[in-house]
Amino acid sequence: MRDAGLEFVIAPVPTIDDDVVHVAHDRWAVAVYPFVDGRTRHWGDVETAAERRAVLDLLATLHERSEPAVDLARRDDFVIPSRTELQHALLDRAGWVAGPYGEQARDVLDCHVELVEGRIDRYDHLAASAVAQPERMVLTHGEPHAANTIETTIGMVLIDWDTALIAPPERDLWWFAGEPACLARYEDSTGEMLRVDVLELYRLRWNLTDIALRGDVPRAARGHRRQQRGGEALCHSLDALRGQP
Repeated sequence: MRDAGLEFVIAPVPTIDDDVVHVAHDRWAVAVYPFVDGRTRHWGDVETAAERRAVLDLLATLHERSEPAVDLARRDDFVIPSRTELQHALLDRAGWVAGPYGEQARDVLDCHVELVEGRIDRYDHLAASAVAQPERMVLTHGEPHAANTIETTIGMVLIDWDTALIAPPERDLWWFAGEPACLARYEDSTGEMLRVDVLELYRLRWNLTDIALRGDVPRAARGHRRQQRGGEALCHSLDALRGQP
């Protein structure tokens, strides 16, 4: 995409063999990126209205000009990472007693079994609907949050493209779903009408993935402090899921 003229795409420097990743060991891989001089941010929502507009405009451009990547990039498979482990955890009480926080986390999840199972069923329904419209698929960044932007003298740029996929545009835009003005700006710019159900789909996947990945920490992690942090993160993720229609 950078070769196609999108200078806000900060792409890795090609290796001697013209790859973007060099496998350095059976456990490690290396990608080298150019140094970008600018103001970085911590993880979270893009702060100001002006910055959000800037990011929205970059995403609109990316989606509209994604043709060079359509046959090269991976496509979204709509799979929830660690879904099997999550569903097993909803049914199995074994293995949660290690450390002082394992059983506490188990009790928290016990109180939300019906909620999580219902949200998984809802996700499956929404995903089937999204898959049925392949003509809407574009190249998406995947995580256009504040930490993946850098404000430079020539404007905002996007970094961390390892999650890029061919997917519905809502994969990038659910981050801004709480601001109708942002979504309207995107629709006016691209002529693409966003689907409320697909915005819901991607927010659901983010929350369910958080629960699936974090739910294992309190029962499996070594070290009381790490178990405690894992339990707190699990509670936060369940609260977010409860707050989603």
